[in-house]
Amino acid sequence: MPGRWVSAPGGAKFAPWAFVRGPDGTLWYAPGAWHDAAGAVVAAPEPQAIAAVEAGDVVNPDGSTSTTGPTLRPPTTPRDAAPSR
Repeated sequence: MPGRWVSAPGGAKFAPWAFVRGPDGTLWYAPGAWHDAAGAVVAAPEPQAIAAVEAGDVVNPDGSTSTTGPTLRPPTTPRDAAPSR
C-alpha cells in the first residue's frame, strides 16, 4: 500500500506489518494495524494525503542505472485481516 499521512486516532498506536517464519518454515504475514491502549484493533483513520509511487530510474554507486520496479497501486479488493501463508 502506498505511503499516506494520517492523524492518529486519540491514544492509538500503529503496529507495522510483519513477516514471521514458524518453526516448520511456514511464512506468516500480519498486516499493519492501529491499536488502542488496551491492544484492541481500531479502524484506520482516513488519509489526509496519499504518496505518489511511480517507477523510475535510479543511479547506482557505480554510475549505472536501474529501474525501481513497477508502479504500485492500492489493492482493488479489501485484504483479509487473518494471517496468510
